[in-house]
Amino acid sequence: MKITKIEELEYGLLILVDTDYEYYIPNSDFDRTIADNMSNWINQLLEKTWSDIDSLYKIASILCKYDFESKIDWLFTFTMVEARKSANHTYDIDIIKAKLKQYNIN
Repeated sequence: MKITKIEELEYGLLILVDTDYEYYIPNSDFDRTIADNMSNWINQLLEKTWSDIDSLYKIASILCKYDFESKIDWLFTFTMVEARKSANHTYDIDIIKAKLKQYNIN
């Protein structure tokens, strides 16, 4: 299983996994956080076996596009993502910062 489509809708974000599973994030909750201002949605998706790092960056780029007053710490969020999803569980802060910039995540 893997993410096959990420679609912005009028009232939220739809994530398709293969052809039989949908994950929906309502736009009213795009800015939800958990401890240390980590994105709640990225954290939830991080736990899914079908999520991949590139898709999480794409999803975050949509979440932050509509969230102008968020307290989400994207650097912290993706430090956690990279540490947990990378093959050797290591990360480089400079690479994460470059990816955040590349995906226009601020």
